[in-house]
Amino acid sequence: MVSRRWVHVLVVGGVVAMAPICALIGEDAYWWFTGEEGFVEVWQVVFFALAGVFALRARAVLARLGERGLSRWFLLAAVGLFLLVGEEISWGQRLFGWATPENLAAINRQGETTLHNIQGLHEIMGLGQMLLGAYGALLPFWVQRYRGPGSRLVRAFVPAVRFAPYFAPVLLWRIYRELGPLPSGRAYALTQLNEVFELTLSIGIFLLFQDAFRRARAGAL
Repeated sequence: MVSRRWVHVLVVGGVVAMAPICALIGEDAYWWFTGEEGFVEVWQVVFFALAGVFALRARAVLARLGERGLSRWFLLAAVGLFLLVGEEISWGQRLFGWATPENLAAINRQGETTLHNIQGLHEIMGLGQMLLGAYGALLPFWVQRYRGPGSRLVRAFVPAVRFAPYFAPVLLWRIYRELGPLPSGRAYALTQLNEVFELTLSIGIFLLFQDAFRRARAGAL
């Protein structure tokens, strides 16, 4: 019988493998999978939004139990996740078709109403992705042994070891992007792989908050 940890490894492998499979099928299939408003981007939004919902549910359970300090952290996490969803959908711009303000369009790499594509901030977001990948891929192994100050808060917000595979791809990808040059001929197509790794990241964050809600309800946070 396959262990739960290996199930997560297989899910991540399947998601990542879809990119080269679609590329082999053809250019249209690849852009359907990785492009703007494509399969990967839509599911990123779904998983980030669901993570926010579970963060709010965990917050409500903790508040009922009188855990007001910890509940505030989950409220803050939920707000951050819903802000992230707003960024991912360009704050409804594509849905409702309103124009980007000229001053923002001039400094935005995609000409959209988003902050993460502003020139200068985009590079910082790349570093943030790397740190988030390290947080989910490496910290779980350390948290198992940590019993110091704030250990309860740390255990509440660091993913379980079994979820580490969802964070590892974005960590490895960002290290490659920082250290290795992109091939000149297919650079843009290759950068779209970032969307695939963001999808595995979004699944990992969703599982983190779903698990936190489950533990909060069981009184195990």
